[in-house]
Amino acid sequence: MLYFQIILGGITRLTGSGLSITKWEIVTGTIPPLSAHDWEEEFDKYKATPQYHKLNQGMSLSEFKFIYFWEYIHRLWARTMSFVFAIPFGIFLYRKQLSASLIKKLIALVLLAALAASFGWFMVLSGLNERPWVDAYKLTLHLSVAIITYAYCLWLCLPFFYSGEKTSWSSLKIFPCWC
Repeated sequence: MLYFQIILGGITRLTGSGLSITKWEIVTGTIPPLSAHDWEEEFDKYKATPQYHKLNQGMSLSEFKFIYFWEYIHRLWARTMSFVFAIPFGIFLYRKQLSASLIKKLIALVLLAALAASFGWFMVLSGLNERPWVDAYKLTLHLSVAIITYAYCLWLCLPFFYSGEKTSWSSLKIFPCWC
């Protein structure tokens, strides 16, 4: 899921979609515009941005929907990842099936993901003020933290694949002793 999120971020960047959603609404932002009125409202917010005035003046609503789609999917996928992680993590934590060491590592993973998301929003904010594009340094920071998060997650999983033992998931108590 992390790998796919980085790919979605690249598509969002390449399509110029990253500034199409002008607010970061963590809960209500999960629902896209559903009516023609809602779409016009979102489009009007976008029309107030420097990107629209300097790069996309005259863009049609259907063109806006295209760029909105990519940014929306990028954000929705991030929210989905948080649930895919948080629900099992909460269950395993409640059942006391995680070692203290692994809990610390997983909390570090959550913090890295939250940092990547925060940098993503700061990056978007940098393009909603005066210039019609995001700050390149903030974009690099957002991507770098995302790649570090992916690498850290991979590092956490590698012992499962290279433990030297033939184990099945069902034979594990949840995680092997390396945790």
